[in-house]
Amino acid sequence: MHIFYANVEFLEDSQTFDTFLPFVSSERQKSALNYKHQKDKARSLGAGLLLNYAISKYFPQVPQPVQLEFLPQKKPVIKDYSSICANLSHAGIYAACAIGSSDIGIDIERVRKVSDALMNKCCTKEELAFLARFEETERKKQFCRIWTRKESYIKATGEGLLIDLSLVNVIAADGFIYKNGQKTSFYCQTFDQIEDYFLSICEKKTNADFLPADFAQTVQKTDLYKAFSANIQPGAKK
Repeated sequence: MHIFYANVEFLEDSQTFDTFLPFVSSERQKSALNYKHQKDKARSLGAGLLLNYAISKYFPQVPQPVQLEFLPQKKPVIKDYSSICANLSHAGIYAACAIGSSDIGIDIERVRKVSDALMNKCCTKEELAFLARFEETERKKQFCRIWTRKESYIKATGEGLLIDLSLVNVIAADGFIYKNGQKTSFYCQTFDQIEDYFLSICEKKTNADFLPADFAQTVQKTDLYKAFSANIQPGAKK
């Protein structure tokens, strides 16, 4: 499994956005252009660029730009390369991407204020008891951590938000996700070294097949401008 994240703020400049747009698939171009606000366009395009970069680095046999197809619940798969699993997320000024050989989900979120009603709706009794130990500032951080773990899980399984999140426990000591009190085959870890953000990854595993102990070592920060600028045609807008 390989995990990447990148600051996509540079794409908020409309001319820079237009310059980098041709580097992604036509489907990703349409998706990015469908957004009304430039910040949203930048995040969508940035996620597509990050996917291309990740795939080119570890699966060079896949044609560029990478083409995605979507299963039910919008779970993405790489066209003609179904053995390669990929998942994308974006929030704030960041995009994130995970690729691997088994079902995988990734979610990145910026810490923000949340209501008690949302916590009660989305958390198990164990998670609510855990959150109750903290003051408000730390509680919202810990809820963001929990939320990204839940999101990464439902993206890995393809279940989407149709399931009752209050039945999904993501804070078990062994790192596995528990649903309805039963241990699943999905294992989750969280990267918390991006200021004001949490990034969680969930992957299908067996008891003997864990993610690396030093999870931070698997997360790669990527400079997308540097990665793609060498391919910009002379005379293109910058």
